[in-house]
Amino acid sequence: MTPGDVQLWLRTSALKSLKVFLSIGGWSFNNPPTSNIFSDLVASASNRATFISSALSVLQAYAFDGIDIDWEYPAAYDCGGNPADKANFVTFMAEVKAAFRSNNYGLTFTAPSSYWYLQHSLQAYAFDGIDIDWEYPAAYDCGGNPADKANFVTFMAEVKAAFRSNNYGLTFTAPSSYWYIPPTL
Repeated sequence: MTPGDVQLWLRTSALKSLKVFLSIGGWSFNNPPTSNIFSDLVASASNRATFISSALSVLQAYAFDGIDIDWEYPAAYDCGGNPADKANFVTFMAEVKAAFRSNNYGLTFTAPSSYWYLQHSLQAYAFDGIDIDWEYPAAYDCGGNPADKANFVTFMAEVKAAFRSNNYGLTFTAPSSYWYIPPTL
């Protein structure tokens, strides 16, 4: 925490016309010296239990509606991850959601949207049977000029390729209204 966080949290969570989630992690959090924290957190039942207890205390004390886990990205070796993150992250999310259920706290996560990270960590996002509230695809992973709508076409192709390469047998479709294909393609 930094100076002023407590006051900011209290003012923000007082806006009860909104659902307010506390986001934990982020891109720079997955660089040294903190790059191993998520992997260490999910690796043991004791660490997961300590985190859950702390998260419940913070949610109650500051009237947040839930948390967002912004781990970029489980199992990504260039972000301090290791192969065990795949299964451990799923276990972690299931335990967090189970602990949050009685208080109706929400749980969201940030997921990669680029093939580079999906190809190594897609299994970490296999949350079948876990009632995750939202997923936030990190669209900035697609790169390029944000004004270039063609990047979205690339993004969808990369996501489909990652699902195929991990033998998921899943079909990823989006309504045609989501697609923008420039006339030059």
